[in-house]
Amino acid sequence: MRYFFEKIVVSLVITVIICFAIDICMGNEKAETGTVVEKVFKQEREYVEHNSYTDSKGRYNTSTSVRHAPASLHFYEKLQTGQVVKVDCKPGIFYDSEVGSQIRIYTVYGYMTGAAWLREAK
Repeated sequence: MRYFFEKIVVSLVITVIICFAIDICMGNEKAETGTVVEKVFKQEREYVEHNSYTDSKGRYNTSTSVRHAPASLHFYEKLQTGQVVKVDCKPGIFYDSEVGSQIRIYTVYGYMTGAAWLREAK
């Protein structure tokens, strides 16, 4: 009986993954124009992460790892509908534009859900 439920769980997970893949890959791309409200630049950085765990013999251990976060460039843009959205962009567009300028963005909406999966200034 246990294997029956495992098969059901595995099939549900596979079905959800397939649905998300179809939703993203067959989505509609829509071009919109908006006004830049704010420009945000986050520098690349490294941060230390501390983890503690118990091994198989019951001993308490700690480990330290250094993680890297890349730099990110994005806008907060107000669309013609009045909605303010976060838009990822390339460095050329980021440095050439100013607050208050008009930027054309491309948004990929899901095929089944209608969710905005990707917003990018090109």
